[in-house]
Parts: sequence; structure tokens; C-alpha cells
Amino acid sequence: MGFKKNIVNILCSCIPSKSFSSTVRQALLATKFLNNGKNNIVVIVKKDGSRKELRRNLLNTNIRFLGDDNYIEIHEPMAENFNFSCKLNSQTTIIIGEKFNGGLNIYSDSPTHPNKAVFGKGIVVTRTLVIDFARGNGNVEIGDKCLFSWGDEIRTGDHHVIYKKGTKKVLNPNQNVKLGSHVWVGSNALILKGCNIADNVIIGANSVITKSFLEPNIVIAGSPARIVRKGVDWGYDAP
Repeated sequence: MGFKKNIVNILCSCIPSKSFSSTVRQALLATKFLNNGKNNIVVIVKKDGSRKELRRNLLNTNIRFLGDDNYIEIHEPMAENFNFSCKLNSQTTIIIGEKFNGGLNIYSDSPTHPNKAVFGKGIVVTRTLVIDFARGNGNVEIGDKCLFSWGDEIRTGDHHVIYKKGTKKVLNPNQNVKLGSHVWVGSNALILKGCNIADNVIIGANSVITKSFLEPNIVIAGSPARIVRKGVDWGYDAP
């Protein structure tokens, strides 16, 4: 890391603007690429549909492959504030739609069970959205133009297994999570395995989502979350 810092300092010393130099320095130092497995692929998809496989660092990313057969696909254009971090064991597929704005942190610890996360276009995250593929065998799908606040997390499973006493039957299997388009998720919300959320839904701050809500244009809030209002829509500015 010391060698990398020296190189970054030399490069940034050539930039006349102090504030811009500081921004560049932080971005370069935040960029990491670790590949300790086989058949791990990162692809950038350009606006014209052409594809380019990356074999080295991508700005504002921290990609760590600890296992094999992982695939990441990032669609351009990327938003200026795009910041992506992941730690993947094996068999995880991640597809990030164009103009993803904000931070994304994905964790998968399973060496044998596949996972998949698909993100639509124009997603905005205030800080960092966490996706936790605990124990594998789970998919996450998020539609277009969703908005996430800070501290939000989606889990497809639990990190430990609960058995039925005397039978070893698993009582908490992993399950998929799906959010429709134009969903607004308030701060510190936790969306748990098996939840399916319709389009145009607002999720209140500090909510814990434990079941599906298939009705659009509602507000859900609480722990566990319930419907608190119907017939709503939302936007960034007053209509």
C-alpha cells in the first residue's frame, strides 16, 4: 500500500487544483481488484452495446473475488457518484444498470450455492446499499428509478441455520427478494428474505420488511412493516 500511495502522490502533484487533486487521490486509493479464484469476469457494457472485459482496476470500486465463477456486468453511463464494493466467494452474478448513483456493497460467503443481483436503471442511493447473500441460494432484483436512503440493507437469508429439533429440517431457507420500479426506501430499512414489493411503494424509515406487499402506491412502515396509507405516489419535487 505504501508503494501505491507514493505513485498516487506523484500523479496528483501534477494536478494544479488542490481540491481536484484531493478528489483524484481518494478515488485512486479506493480502487482495488483482488482475484483469488478462476473464471471471474467483470464486463463494462457501453451505450452502443459493445462489451469490454476488465482485467484490472475500475475507478471507485473494490472488487474481491475469493472463489470461482463470478460474473459482474456494469452498464454505462455510470453516475459520477458510483461507488461499488463487493466480496464474493463463488457463483455470484451481478448486473448493474446504467446511471447507478451512490454506493453499493454486496457480500456473498457461499462457495457452492449461486446468487444473482440485478439492478435497473437510474437507481439512487444516498450513501451505501448493502446486499447480503448469506449462505447463498438467493436472488435480488431491483427495478428502475428506485431511491434508497442511508443504512438500508437487503438480505436473502440468515447467516446461521435454524433446524427443527430432532429432524434437522431447515426452518429458515434462503429466499429471493424483489423490489419493483420507483420504490422509495427510507433510512435504516431492513428488507428480509422472501419479500416482494410492488411498484411505487414508499417504505418508512427504520422499517423491517418481513413479508410481501403486492399492492402498488402504498406506504408501509413499522417493525414488522404494515400498510399505513394507500393511494400515494412520490417524486423528488412537488407536482
